[in-house]
Amino acid sequence: MLKIKNNVDLKELEKFGFKPKYDEDTGDIKRYIKQETNYGFDYNKDYIVISVEKVEKQQGQYDTTYFWQIHLEEKTYKSMDLLYDLIQAGLVKKE
Repeated sequence: MLKIKNNVDLKELEKFGFKPKYDEDTGDIKRYIKQETNYGFDYNKDYIVISVEKVEKQQGQYDTTYFWQIHLEEKTYKSMDLLYDLIQAGLVKKE
């Protein structure tokens, strides 16, 4: 599993083209999404959907922690390059 490091300011994701998506009820950011589509002949060639979602981890009855997990929807050259850039920038770790 890949996740965003705890000490990372999530505004750094916006430098890589991620857009925040907000919860309609609370107004809190619940995920960051980067999505691009190529409307040429090969639809999947330059298609990126990477989301960074806030995940709740229940450790006990009253002990809950949150972390930001990365979901890679499509494995394309551009999405793998972006993931590599996130790792090189020190934003992502494997857990």
